[in-house]
Amino acid sequence: MIVLLRIDDRLIHGQVVMGWVKRYSIDHIVAVDDEIKADSFQAKLLKMATPVGCGSDIVTAKQAVELFATGKLDKKRVFIVAKGAKELLELIDAGVEMPEKVNAGNVRQKDGKTVVPYILIRDEDLDNWRRLAQLKELSAQLTPDQIVYDLKDALAKVK
Repeated sequence: MIVLLRIDDRLIHGQVVMGWVKRYSIDHIVAVDDEIKADSFQAKLLKMATPVGCGSDIVTAKQAVELFATGKLDKKRVFIVAKGAKELLELIDAGVEMPEKVNAGNVRQKDGKTVVPYILIRDEDLDNWRRLAQLKELSAQLTPDQIVYDLKDALAKVK
């Protein structure tokens, strides 16, 4: 069962492991990003950052769809972390059942426009984020105990 969705350009890292995984008693992390999957060194680093007792898969969006179709993770408490909105939209468009809420953490695209202090999005990605905000409740929060921003409203203000 997928219990948590997050967009974070660092994928598996300290805030994810210490904050979100513990808070939601996550058994398995699925990190979704085509570029990282193609870089075996980076993929190994992400696997090493996975907490003890928690499984992980580093996959492309297409592979994530296939993974969830197998039912292999149905009895696990799964956390999907994707590098961007595009990847989550691919899963949604493929029919993967996911929670209604999406949390975003650090997303710092080079030459991106500031949506909230730690989310900078390039013009070419804004439409994906806005579409995701129409489909899901989209908020930004670095860690579970910090301030929550409504990204739907914040995205509407970005020109």
